[in-house]
Amino acid sequence: MKNFIYAALFSIVLFNSCLTIPSNNANRLNVNKASTSWIFDTNSLEKTTLSKNEIVYRDNPVGLPVEAETDLFGKISWFNSLLETFDLHETLSFEEKETFFNALFGFIPTEPTDDFFRSIGVGEYFNDKSPLILYARVYRPSDKAPADSKGILQFTGNFMAIRNNQTGKVDFRPLNSMIIPDMNWSSNGIVFANGSLVKAIYLLSQENENKIKEEAGDNIYLQYVNLADIYIKDEIKSNDDKALEMLDEAFNNATDSTIRIVAKLNTFLYFLYKKDVDSAEDALTIAVQLSEEMENIDPSFKRVVDIEAPTMLKIYKNNN
Repeated sequence: MKNFIYAALFSIVLFNSCLTIPSNNANRLNVNKASTSWIFDTNSLEKTTLSKNEIVYRDNPVGLPVEAETDLFGKISWFNSLLETFDLHETLSFEEKETFFNALFGFIPTEPTDDFFRSIGVGEYFNDKSPLILYARVYRPSDKAPADSKGILQFTGNFMAIRNNQTGKVDFRPLNSMIIPDMNWSSNGIVFANGSLVKAIYLLSQENENKIKEEAGDNIYLQYVNLADIYIKDEIKSNDDKALEMLDEAFNNATDSTIRIVAKLNTFLYFLYKKDVDSAEDALTIAVQLSEEMENIDPSFKRVVDIEAPTMLKIYKNNN
């Protein structure tokens, strides 16, 4: 298992599924967004001095539209991947994470509007001590969006994501006081009419399923835990029971400790999705116990067990 890295929410994969290079998700969802740049006035968040990890938001224009009732699990899943993308799991305290969560996902309007967006800042994020800023807006879905789509939630960053072809590492380079379509980093997802919220990368596709099967090779239990991960988070309700069956099979029969732990982590996600907090806590307890028995555990994997999953659980409890 040493050839694998551990990505948040909680697959064992060969790539970092939480990172979004600009425009990919927007193209996939056919976001109906403006083609012109956003230029910000002198009273905007971009001109505000923030201290390290200070989190603030501003609504433009002032005055929140009527908020939609959206699924808590979908918001927490997406939030966790954002923390992973920006390396904020260890940086922010729990109180700061909760403030960040409420700023990001506490605004989703009942209907898409081109007249309202929220800017959310995290102070002194970049090397030059400028803030990380995400602009949240809900767009009208195109006719190519999934059935029952009510809106496209998009977070647009005040930076570009540049991949180093030699190292594979992605660096963030700030862009000052404007949004340039197809240059700024973005992350997108669907707001469904039934209140479900699904990040674009979690939408079910045959391509994703085939890729997971191909990467797992002959390791059927690796395939099971990774397929279950996407089944729990996708928009297809009939996949849920299939996911739990796969996770039980992997946990009960795999000989690799890592796969057994991931099986319990994804079982934790399953029960959190099903709003069964007690069963989610039981699954997480087993995952923690098994991880404590592992020698030379990968630090990123340990972070999932010790920080990411408990943070998700605590935020869920505080907002349920």
